[in-house]
Amino acid sequence: FTNGDLSVAIVSDGCSSAPNSDVGARLLVITAGHILANWLPDTLDENPGATVEWLRTGFETQLVQQLDMLFTVFNQGTFLGPLLLDCTLNVAVRYKDRAFVFMFGDGFIGVDNLDGTYQLIRQEYKATFDGAEHSAPNYLAYKMRSEEHTSELQSLRHLVCRLLLEKK
Repeated sequence: FTNGDLSVAIVSDGCSSAPNSDVGARLLVITAGHILANWLPDTLDENPGATVEWLRTGFETQLVQQLDMLFTVFNQGTFLGPLLLDCTLNVAVRYKDRAFVFMFGDGFIGVDNLDGTYQLIRQEYKATFDGAEHSAPNYLAYKMRSEEHTSELQSLRHLVCRLLLEKK
């Protein structure tokens, strides 16, 4: 979307082993877009020297708070389940003369530079269990979960990965 001096492109993708994360990805895009449209322009105008890391942290904090509330509401008596928001989120932003990217989860972003060069930025996280390396994206949803809940989900992921490996 474009709103005045702000242009934003958002891509989100659910995790294949997380039921209903396609729904979560849609919620993530809507929530991220709303936060960026309402928060980012004033924040950048008030803090013109803000680093991308500082902006990412502020955006992440707001996003996790909003997602936590959404998760609570959407999981009361629904079928959506605890892995709803296990999604990658990649955001490209242009505001006035600045451009930057926020990446949560994993993925690739291609950048065409003004000087004619091209960059491919890859963000990937791996974890090793049972002696094998597996994808372990740093989803925003992980920041919402208590230690007990995270432990339960790690056990569930371990089981899912083991079942997938057995099918191969």
